[in-house]
Amino acid sequence: MNKTKDSNGFTILELLITVSITAIVVALAAPSFTDVLDDNILLTQTNQFATAINVARSEAVKRNSRVLICKRAGNQCATSNAANWEDGWIIFADDNDNNIIDTGEEISILDPLRTNYTLRADSIDTNWLAFSASGKASSNVATIFTGIAFRLCSPDQDTTTARSLDMNAVGRTQISRGVTACP
Repeated sequence: MNKTKDSNGFTILELLITVSITAIVVALAAPSFTDVLDDNILLTQTNQFATAINVARSEAVKRNSRVLICKRAGNQCATSNAANWEDGWIIFADDNDNNIIDTGEEISILDPLRTNYTLRADSIDTNWLAFSASGKASSNVATIFTGIAFRLCSPDQDTTTARSLDMNAVGRTQISRGVTACP
């Protein structure tokens, strides 16, 4: 009588081969997964800023009055170039058109970007953007506003994955990938 042995599991050799192949596949996939996560964070941060600009513009039209978005320095607008856009920003209804947050003016304070992400305007002196009741944009750096570009860069400062947010004179924004320089 010929007895056959039933095999109900893996041998050690089969298990080691399976674990080795799995480890190799995970090691190959991990860097690209990290790149996807980093790219997603960068896009989310860019969309957050674009949304803030669009909210400021739509609030100006809705209120039929001037609304500003400015660099944040504490709970006030930055008055110098010491603060950066990545430090956060403030949106407020500038009822008396003085570019300063006064008592009674409704404000919205937004948090800074993630650590080591940078958000800079091409014109580094740009401390605020204003929107008129018609939605038209202006800034503190130009008497005739033709538009402005912002660069959002990740901690690795890779210009190919960085985002550019371009805003035209009427306040419309467009996001594109890749910039010429990161700070």
